[in-house]
Amino acid sequence: MLRLAQLDYERTSNFIDAQVQMSSTIRGWAVTVWVAVVGFSLDRHNSTLALIAAVSVVVLGLVDAYYWALYVQARDHGENLEQITSMYKRFLSRGSDSARAEIEFDAKIVAYSFGLLQSLHPVDPKHLLLAFRRPIYIALYVVLPALAILVAILIPSLPSPSK
Repeated sequence: MLRLAQLDYERTSNFIDAQVQMSSTIRGWAVTVWVAVVGFSLDRHNSTLALIAAVSVVVLGLVDAYYWALYVQARDHGENLEQITSMYKRFLSRGSDSARAEIEFDAKIVAYSFGLLQSLHPVDPKHLLLAFRRPIYIALYVVLPALAILVAILIPSLPSPSK
C-alpha cells in the first residue's frame, strides 16, 4: 500500500507541475495578447479592438482560474499523501513499541482513496471566482481589462494618427 501511495504522490506531483506550467503559459499569452491588441487599437485608432483585448484577457483569466482550481485539488491530494508518508515515518521511528502508531497508519492508508484523477471533481464557478482573489489574478485579469476599457474610452479623444 505504501508503494501505491508513493506512485500516487509521484503522479500527483507531475500533475501539479503541469498545472503550474499551463498557468504560466496562459499568463504569458494574456499579456502578449493584451499588449498586441491594445497596441494595434491605438495604432489603428479603433476602440473596438481595445474592447476585444479586454474580453480576450478575461477569457484567458477564466481558463487560468480553471487550471488553478485543478491545481488546488491536486495540492490537497498531495498533502493527504504526505500525511500518509509522515505517519509511516513516525511509525518506523517509534519502532515496534507503538501499536497505536501502527493502527493510525493502517487506518489512514486503508481509508485513503488512491488515484488523483478519481479524486478530482468538476470545477464550479465559485472555484473560478476564488482565483480572482489572488494578487496575480487581480493584476492580470482585472487591471489589464480595465486598462483596455480605459484605452477604448480615450481613443476617440486622441488625435488621429497622421498618414
